[in-house]
Amino acid sequence: MEKRVTSSDDIKRIKKFFTSIKIKKIPNPHVKGWAFSITMVNNNKDDLSISIFGDKISYNDSFYSIDKNVPQEFHKIYNELHYVEQRPKIQTFDGIEFEKDYYKK
Repeated sequence: MEKRVTSSDDIKRIKKFFTSIKIKKIPNPHVKGWAFSITMVNNNKDDLSISIFGDKISYNDSFYSIDKNVPQEFHKIYNELHYVEQRPKIQTFDGIEFEKDYYKK
């Protein structure tokens, strides 16, 4: 599931958390799904996307290894965000939107 964050205070909190953790860039691990995802929206445009995949994090389409405690810390922040959870949608090249199935390769 995903939350689309629009509050500047919430966005600052998430960015502060992300910059505070140790990360190491890794090649795309071709994961099947994530535990949770946050997309930050600024002026009605997607500004930043963070997703957790076990001991990996995706940040704007780049992947990083993270400490084993980070997912629990991030999950706490995720749960404290007061936004409706939604199924992420992707848009095809011809403009058709559909819900993405994150459990398929």
